[in-house]
Amino acid sequence: MHKTSPFFSIVIPTYNRARYLRGTVNILRRQTFKDFEIIVSDNHSTDETQKMMQTVTDSRLHYFRNARNIGLPDNLYSALQHAAGEYVVTLGDDDFLPFDDSLEKLHAILETVKPGFLRMNWIEKSLGEDTLEKKLLHIHRDIHVSENSLPFSIIKFIFTVNFGGLAGLVFKNTKYLQNRMLHTENGAWFSIVYDSVLKYGGYFAAGMYVIVHWSLPDYRVNDSYESYMVAHGRLNVEPVLNACMRKVSRDEKPVIRKYILSQSVRNLLALKLYTSNRNCRRSIRRLLVLEPSFIFDPGFWGLSLFSLLIPKDVLVAVRQFHHSVADEFTLISGHRGILQRYLYLKKKYYRT
Repeated sequence: MHKTSPFFSIVIPTYNRARYLRGTVNILRRQTFKDFEIIVSDNHSTDETQKMMQTVTDSRLHYFRNARNIGLPDNLYSALQHAAGEYVVTLGDDDFLPFDDSLEKLHAILETVKPGFLRMNWIEKSLGEDTLEKKLLHIHRDIHVSENSLPFSIIKFIFTVNFGGLAGLVFKNTKYLQNRMLHTENGAWFSIVYDSVLKYGGYFAAGMYVIVHWSLPDYRVNDSYESYMVAHGRLNVEPVLNACMRKVSRDEKPVIRKYILSQSVRNLLALKLYTSNRNCRRSIRRLLVLEPSFIFDPGFWGLSLFSLLIPKDVLVAVRQFHHSVADEFTLISGHRGILQRYLYLKKKYYRT
């Protein structure tokens, strides 16, 4: 713990992203709300991250470097243990808050609602272009879940607001931040989110945006995206699924299991894009083991066969078309101003 406790601890786990991290940190330093610290946890980067961090002279910045690469979940857990703020905000090392008063507005919401967990809204950078999209979090209203809500309601809330994405998670700094991470690359912080919502309530702030960059691997390289791989015969989502099963009643388990695994079925095309047909087949077989009712589901078989048969180049074109149709960025009030702000910050702070 540091001598004084700021309101916010901005936690940034990083690995080999020096070219983006500098911009992310410098944009944070522009915030009009000054009562915050920045915790950068370097997962033993081999680029210029350490050297670059040593050049930043700001007493609010606290840089920690792991002696070895311990993976994202443990790196985030390590960073959380250094956080002294009343609330913790997580950011990816290539993500940023678009406006100088973002923390000021977030502070006002937290002081009014006082949730244990808050999810900020997402705007995503278009792949390969200097423009923005909104294609994942299609929610345009605030959502509030009260403390001590039913387990099913909490689980549906945290999945609806995409708790698995690191950027823009806000936690009340309580004992729940001591919860160990699950052994998964996707949503390892499930227990922190769930317990925080159960104790203090949860909130989705539709008008609070974080700009999310996607640094995805080359789709032409098979099995290049670890988060989608079947490892040791298990899906990446299974640790979260098992944690959910421990929270709900016996009668609710079949409903929750199918609800979560149905999202994995919808991800089969992403599996094909960033892994291989072999990994898709393993995923399909495992899904049938976990949820036998999929055997009688035409939608399951349609997506499964499509993911196995479609060539990757065709899938890329389908994906681009889907994103253009699903994009709701122009529906956001003031979207032109957000885009102009993004282009200004990108030009000023990010090396390309």
